Amino acid sequence: SKHLFVAAETTTLEVQRRLTIEYTCVDPVEGTLSIACHFHDTEPSRYDDLLPWMAIAYRRQPDCLMVALDRSDQEMVTLTQHNETLAIEAHRTFLPTSAKMYVPSAFDSIYTNMVPLSMAQDYSEVSVTYDPDESDTVSLRFVRRVPKNTTRFSFMYAVGGTSTFDGEGHATRGCF
Repeated sequence: SKHLFVAAETTTLEVQRRLTIEYTCVDPVEGTLSIACHFHDTEPSRYDDLLPWMAIAYRRQPDCLMVALDRSDQEMVTLTQHNETLAIEAHRTFLPTSAKMYVPSAFDSIYTNMVPLSMAQDYSEVSVTYDPDESDTVSLRFVRRVPKNTTRFSFMYAVGGTSTFDGEGHATRGCF
């Protein structure tokens, strides 16, 4: 799988047709990384006319697994739209191990643990852009404080089949 290697210059990584990542080390002394995620080909769901959920999660192991080897919940950043009059919102939450087994309470806990990304510890300069009249791309940008001397990151991503985390599965997913 692909990884993000921390560099001083902006690097663009086309993860797959539906996801492009741009990243750069903002401050190696302070340990901050600027990330832009561009989710392409986003279309409202035929079920509720809302955009599907989108997420990236930090992987602690190199293997491309939805559930961490140590079975602990994994931090993730989500993009969701709750009704057609609301903008897309970015949150930090956790992906519970039990979500892989489709336990309903696991999906409830994703919502319960949501914190607006702009208010979450270690995140700053958060922005979400989407203009369906201009493009089918949803872009999320943020700066994330990371452990000092970090040289590589591994992520997983997914785009849902519906607008809600409910066990209905993914339209696409993978790792980088």
